[in-house]
Amino acid sequence: MSSGVLAEAIEGVEIGLDPTALVAVMGLRDRLDAKIAAAVVAELDAAGLWNDDGSVSMAAWLRAHAGQTSRQAKRLTTTAARLRGLPAVQAAWAEGRLAGGHGRPPGEHPHTPTDRHPAPPGAPAGAISANGPACVVPAAVS
Repeated sequence: MSSGVLAEAIEGVEIGLDPTALVAVMGLRDRLDAKIAAAVVAELDAAGLWNDDGSVSMAAWLRAHAGQTSRQAKRLTTTAARLRGLPAVQAAWAEGRLAGGHGRPPGEHPHTPTDRHPAPPGAPAGAISANGPACVVPAAVS
């Protein structure tokens, strides 16, 4: 899918006051975020393509070209780099089995990894929140 087709699809989205639709759209956004982090940012960073215009890092490139703040750019590049070593988490996020928290690996959440919280409404069947309300991890991610 090209970015033009995606832009058209986004223009046509109307969520309204429907909680179910909101949860569904947020899940789709999570999947897109996974593709951005894992498939694009990680690959561009690993290939060093951010250096083509004189940027000093992937985060600097994101600030200059994608309108990201320093904090957003650092978080995205850190998440992308960590996900390279966590293929099960990366796959779960991209497939929509990991919701919320933008697929951030453990350690990036304000809660300790041993915290247990109920999964939010609309989470996949069998999901639990392993790192607090910000990150829902299905019970059988392997």
